[in-house]
Amino acid sequence: MAECISASLYPDKDVPTLPTIPLEQSEHVPKEPLDLGVHQLIDRRDWHRYPGFQEAISNERDGFWGNETWSYDRICSTDDLIKSKKKYHLGRLMTILSLKHAESPTLRKLKARIVFRGDQIVDQHNNIALLQELKVNPSGITAINFNLALKVAGHRLWGGG
Repeated sequence: MAECISASLYPDKDVPTLPTIPLEQSEHVPKEPLDLGVHQLIDRRDWHRYPGFQEAISNERDGFWGNETWSYDRICSTDDLIKSKKKYHLGRLMTILSLKHAESPTLRKLKARIVFRGDQIVDQHNNIALLQELKVNPSGITAINFNLALKVAGHRLWGGG
């Protein structure tokens, strides 16, 4: 992987890749559109227009409780946390609702995700938290993913091996 990333940054360097088949040599060409599993994000203001949206959100939340990702035993109010005078980092959760397989009427279904907002973590003084554990910043991860996708797309479009 490191060689792939460095090759995307320095294209003149030779990088080993998996063998690819040029598109014109492909034996199988689907007659129907591929099911790509595209998720169509639904704006929060429109959630009420989709029957079953509350059930989708409840299923996601219940999955966290069932897998013991979260525990009621460790939850306390923000006021109690402030009164404790301990150092802490406070973050927010965000619920995302989307149509899974939006391109396929037969497979389409609502899917909810509850995610931690890493961009809004504050410390006990309400300052933006500086986390020492962060090894790669999110923009760096995005740049790496973009470079890898471009490398793969380049091999598919222009051949390579």
